[in-house]
Amino acid sequence: MYKIQSYSCLLLLTLLLAACQEPDRGPEKRPAPIVPTHWRDGTPIAADYPRDHYGVPYSIGNLGGQPVNLPEHSMETPVEYEDSPGFNWRKAENYKPPVRTYKDVIESFGFFMNYTDGTIYDSWHPNFNKWYEARKEPGTPWILVGIDSGSRYPKREHIYDIYLDGNLNDYAKPPYYIPLDVYAKTGETKFGLEVYANPGINPENGIAWRNNHGAKDLFVQRDADGHVVSYIKCSNNPVPKPQCDHEFLMPGNDMKVELEMVYDRQNLPHWREIEVQAEKAVRSFIARPPSEAVQQKWRGG
Repeated sequence: MYKIQSYSCLLLLTLLLAACQEPDRGPEKRPAPIVPTHWRDGTPIAADYPRDHYGVPYSIGNLGGQPVNLPEHSMETPVEYEDSPGFNWRKAENYKPPVRTYKDVIESFGFFMNYTDGTIYDSWHPNFNKWYEARKEPGTPWILVGIDSGSRYPKREHIYDIYLDGNLNDYAKPPYYIPLDVYAKTGETKFGLEVYANPGINPENGIAWRNNHGAKDLFVQRDADGHVVSYIKCSNNPVPKPQCDHEFLMPGNDMKVELEMVYDRQNLPHWREIEVQAEKAVRSFIARPPSEAVQQKWRGG
């Protein structure tokens, strides 16, 4: 059940991206960033409130235990806080977000980055159009990084062991039988990863489940104690941009963040580099907050 919920989030993120893509246009046609002076409710923005180099206020808060500044022009999906309405439409009708401080818990957001050089996508950068077009190319180094933290961070230890156990056992028999979620170890290793595949034949078409439309290979990396620490599913569909969904937890205990990355399968050989660069990108958002007294003044306190 955990894996279904997790991949529902990944699917939702992908659908949101497809729906929200901007039309192709060169940066010379883009209007200059609007530097706001007031919040949406008309309250003046404090002069010392954290802003990016465009003058736009950051989305600030606590991400997995660390204070962060998130630039609006790099956020591919909205920054969700623990008090955000999300898809609760009734709550959203009357929701008035408070002026944020570094105590506000951030639950999720997403951004694109180029894993080869660590560049974080910026919709106001002069190279915006070039980057945007590059994202469409098969095997593009631009990857989507989705963040889960706060209440969305896995609550159970060794969560990917649980995912894999479900693939090997739970989904292989009723009442949870899902053929394309059933996996068996192949005995192969690729790029330092254990390989798992859908076993058996689809009785309806006589084609191996692994070769059916929608089938994915599963790749896992284990730590020294044998626990799964990287969990990657990659599409087997014969398309120009077969997708990989790659999950891992930020190492260490200082930042409780799960990263869910989406990229073209052509980049799977570089999965280690992708993890390193994604972690660096997330840590680059860490900020040095002012005193709590200053932060309370931002709220009019």
